[in-house]
Amino acid sequence: QRYLRGEELSVYPDPFRKKVWRYLAQHQKAASVGVFLLFSAVVALTAIEVIREAQRKQDAAEHAQKIAEQVGLVTQRAQQFDARVRAVENELSHLAGAVEHVLILSPEQEAPLLRPKDLEKQSKNSPTTEHSRYAGPISFQRPVIIRAPEADPQANLDEQRLHLVEDDFKHAYSSTSIGTSNTAFDSTPLQWIYVATPSGVLLNYPATADFPKGYDPRKLPFYRQTIGTIGPVWGQLHPPRNGAGLLLPCHRAVYDTKKRLLAILGIDFRLGDVEKALTLDSVPHFQRAWLLDKENLIIATTNAPNDVSSKAQVTAPAQALKLRPFPHPELIEERRISPSSGEVLLKRSRLLYASIPALKWVYVIQTGL
Repeated sequence: QRYLRGEELSVYPDPFRKKVWRYLAQHQKAASVGVFLLFSAVVALTAIEVIREAQRKQDAAEHAQKIAEQVGLVTQRAQQFDARVRAVENELSHLAGAVEHVLILSPEQEAPLLRPKDLEKQSKNSPTTEHSRYAGPISFQRPVIIRAPEADPQANLDEQRLHLVEDDFKHAYSSTSIGTSNTAFDSTPLQWIYVATPSGVLLNYPATADFPKGYDPRKLPFYRQTIGTIGPVWGQLHPPRNGAGLLLPCHRAVYDTKKRLLAILGIDFRLGDVEKALTLDSVPHFQRAWLLDKENLIIATTNAPNDVSSKAQVTAPAQALKLRPFPHPELIEERRISPSSGEVLLKRSRLLYASIPALKWVYVIQTGL
């Protein structure tokens, strides 16, 4: 009778799988409900996991978007500086054309020249003023002419001809494309504009008497290192003799049609407030910033987050022969893959960087995670 009712026989116990099957056959409604609940649970768990995965992807996408926006801000700051650098190069190119024209085509013209000794006498013809960005009295009225002690006979003619570019120098100094902008570099005017000839003549604006005895521009590194080059040549960032900030010199050789050297032009570009230029408060959790040269050596940096000082630290070649290397080699490796801009994730922070193509420098900031 147990066999006919489909029940288990005591003399022949069923294996486990058959017991389960027999139970389901005898309790079909309960089994159906159980199967339905199990299926519903699987579906629910699968749906929850799908939702979680979608949320993770959305969070990752939003995070990537935020990082991309922050990298964009860093790139924008680097582009602002690069644009200023390009403006200096363009101004130097314009001045090179003017200098070439007067040294080749202009006839000799007798004109009163402003000498350093004239600046030592306060007069109506050479009014001087004190300025926080300069050491000693200066004059914005016109450039000053300096002749080396061992100047060539050509120096007389060069002095008279260079007199014709005085207005070009004054215009370049006050150029709005360089000296004024609604960016972090508002306080970044030009410091000096000058031209030196092979005859031993230097024209310098603004005018200053602050030249050592026996001054000869032809013996200086800027002159010698620029000879034979084509286009703008950027020098090393260094502090001025007076005032805050940094000076970045740019030089250009001027040649005649036969490739003979006519002059070496120079512009000292001023990065006024280093802290302001490097700090990027628009990026959340900003901690620190660096300016690196093409060898990944630190040119300038803001203070570390735990430093109470608000002044930027500057590593300047004029003061230290050995620049410090950047402390995070991960960034150097990443730049080999993505040289223009990107991010590097550290243990407790991240680095965002963007290149400054004109100088082959890189601007780096450190932010919290």
